Amino acid sequence: MITVVVKENIVEAQNFVKSLNEYEKLVSGYININPKKASIIMGQESKLIFSKKNFTDKIGKYEFNISPKSFFQVNRFQTENLYKIAKDFLGENKDKNLLDLYSGIGTTSIYFSENFKKVIGVEVVKDAVKDAKENLKLNDVKNVEFLYGKSEEKIEEILKNNNIDIISVDPPRKGLDKKVVDTIIKNDIKKVVYVSCNRATLTRDLKYFIDSGFELKKVKLCDMFSKTVHCEVVVEIQKGDV
Repeated sequence: MITVVVKENIVEAQNFVKSLNEYEKLVSGYININPKKASIIMGQESKLIFSKKNFTDKIGKYEFNISPKSFFQVNRFQTENLYKIAKDFLGENKDKNLLDLYSGIGTTSIYFSENFKKVIGVEVVKDAVKDAKENLKLNDVKNVEFLYGKSEEKIEEILKNNNIDIISVDPPRKGLDKKVVDTIIKNDIKKVVYVSCNRATLTRDLKYFIDSGFELKKVKLCDMFSKTVHCEVVVEIQKGDV
């Protein structure tokens, strides 16, 4: 899949993307329009220029449709290893419900689903939520629900209206919104599994949790970015008996 980001949808850009259709390994081509001068690379609007088939990838036995604004781990060989670590930390809880924050196109929620009674995924990117719902059908998974919105705005309502036992989070580099941390702390959540791509914000967030009575139980690294200083880190924290 290729996405060309432009300030405006000009004919020349469309013709350029159309010309890429001849390359056998390219299955789809998009133009994304972003007129803003900001650090965010992609704008809200994406236009499909050509499509031979859906762009899909696999994690274990699960298959995922991926669109231009979807988040999907770039190292496909290590992604399953990363999720296996998180799944192991979460444990098998067939009688419990999981809240999966920052759920993207549903990769983690669907991958974890077989170990839980029910999973609720929350994601702020509308296109990703749409993909996630399609991926539920694609994998014939029945016990997962996806909600659109910011985790910090949804979490309180979800915890109030659902019997959530365990929370998993996989936030962007900025880490967890303080409201997410505060809401988890004030509710009767006993266990959190945190997947992080930024050790600095992970350390900051862990301090909030530990100062509020959580205990760091497990830490494991997964080298997603070979020959760089960057590592994905998975931690399990608990409060009281689980």
